[in-house]
Amino acid sequence: MTEKPYIGKWISCIYRIGQSFFDQYFHEYGIGLGHYSCLLCLFRRDGITQDAISKFTNTDKATTTRSITRLESLGYVKRQVDLDDRRAYKVYLTEKGREIEPEMRQILRKWADLITDGFTPTETENAYDLVERMSLNAIALKANMNIEGNNREVNKSE
Repeated sequence: MTEKPYIGKWISCIYRIGQSFFDQYFHEYGIGLGHYSCLLCLFRRDGITQDAISKFTNTDKATTTRSITRLESLGYVKRQVDLDDRRAYKVYLTEKGREIEPEMRQILRKWADLITDGFTPTETENAYDLVERMSLNAIALKANMNIEGNNREVNKSE
């Protein structure tokens, strides 16, 4: 059996080319990777906290704050102090933010159609399922690495 290349090569390829694709299409809106991830989250659940957006997008809080600040400056979102927790902010789409949802979804569909060109409907569904499972495994691994990293420090001092 022929050895398969490192899977990260293909994941990286899709990511890099996808970024170029999205940069080209989202440029007119002034948004990039972190920005559209936050918007997609808000399209699903408007009025959630920045912390919830960080968890949804699997990004750190500082990155989410920068993205929300940019989207706010562009007029796509607004922040309001969370009345239940005055230290937190809830983020809401503005009318301008809601207006770009159909175009954004169309761009995302176009990308998905392009990278699954030639796939049968079953292959497309399987690809989505497999990539989602790999992502969930990676997220779990990241959480375990943080725990193991702390354990390594304890073991070194013994």
